[in-house]
Amino acid sequence: MPKIDEYLTRVLERRGSDLHFLAGDPPRIRVYGDLTPLDPEPLGMDFVRDTLLEIMPKTAVQRFEAMARLQPRSQDARVADLVRFDGTGLHVAATLQARIGDWLPSLRPGGPDAAALAAALQAHLGDLLITFLRQVRARTGASHVCLGGSLFYHSAMNTRVRQSDVFEQVFIPVDPGNSGLAVGAALHGSGAAPALASAFLGPAYTPDEMKQVLDNCKLRYAWESDGSALDIAVDALRHGRLVGWFDGAMEWGPRALGARCILANPASPYVLENLNRFLKQREPWRGYALSGRLRGHRTWTVLASAYCGGHCTPSQLCAAAACRVKYGSARCGRARQTRSARPAIRIELTWSCS
Repeated sequence: MPKIDEYLTRVLERRGSDLHFLAGDPPRIRVYGDLTPLDPEPLGMDFVRDTLLEIMPKTAVQRFEAMARLQPRSQDARVADLVRFDGTGLHVAATLQARIGDWLPSLRPGGPDAAALAAALQAHLGDLLITFLRQVRARTGASHVCLGGSLFYHSAMNTRVRQSDVFEQVFIPVDPGNSGLAVGAALHGSGAAPALASAFLGPAYTPDEMKQVLDNCKLRYAWESDGSALDIAVDALRHGRLVGWFDGAMEWGPRALGARCILANPASPYVLENLNRFLKQREPWRGYALSGRLRGHRTWTVLASAYCGGHCTPSQLCAAAACRVKYGSARCGRARQTRSARPAIRIELTWSCS
C-alpha cells in the first residue's frame, strides 16, 4: 500500500479537503478552509520524494530525466557495459533493454534506487558525449561548436556540454531535431550563405483576423494598449492565475519563447497542479522553464542558456522563484523582448474544473 494512503485516510476521517506535503514542514490538511498540522514532526526531503514518486504514473523520456535529477551524482558500474565509445563511434549493447528490464524488478518503481539507476545511465551518456567532444576539439582546433540532433532536446545534456568548457561557445539551434536538420540540409544544398535564423517562423495574424475568430467563437474580449495588457497580465500572475500570451509570429521548435506561452507565477501555491492536472491534463511531475529579464540573469542564475536551453541553478537572490524549483535546478531559456506598442486583445474566459 502506498505511504500516502495512510495520510489520505486520516484526511477523510477528519473531513478534510486537501493534504499538503512540504519538505521541512509537518504534513497539513485543510478542513473547512483552514490549514492545520496533521503531525507535529516535519517531513524529510527523502520521505516526500519517495512518497510522491511511489504514486506517479509510468512514462518514458521526461520521467527518465525527472528521476535522474533526484540522484544527480549517482554512479553504477553496470551501465558502462551498456553503452561505450571506442574513439570512432558509439556502441550500444543489443541487450540494453533486456538487461535494464532484468534489473528493474528488484527496484521499487519510482524509488530512490530506480532514480539512482536512471541518473547513473544519464551521467554515463553525458560522460561519453564530453569524451567525444574533446576529441572533436583536439582534431579540429575549433573553439565554437553547433550541436544538432534530437539528443540536444535534452536540457541536461546541453548543460553538461556548456559546463564542461570543452568549447568556448556552444550554440544550439532553435530546432536541433530532425525537422531542423532537414531545413538546414536543404539550405546547405541550395548554396545559401549561413545566417542566424529567427525562432519566429510560424504563422502570424492581424488584429482583424483575430477579432473575426473571437467574434465567431462568441468570446468576450477587450482591446487594450500594450502597457495596460502588461499590467493586466502581471496582476493576474500576482493573484495566481494562468495567462495565455499570444504575440506575433509563432515559434518554430520545441520551446515556447514568448510568442505562444502559458505564463504562471512560480511562487503561487498549486501552480504545477493547475498547469499539469487541470490545464494540460498530463503527468504531475512535468516541469516548466523559468523566465526573467536577460539583463539580470546573472543575479538569479549560475548558468544562462540559449533557445533550446539547459539547466540553471537559482541563486539565493531569487528566493521567491527558487522555493518552487525542484531539486535545485530548473530549465531556462531565452525568449524575445516585447516589440513596439500596438493594440492588444484581452480575452475573458471562465474556467471551472471539478
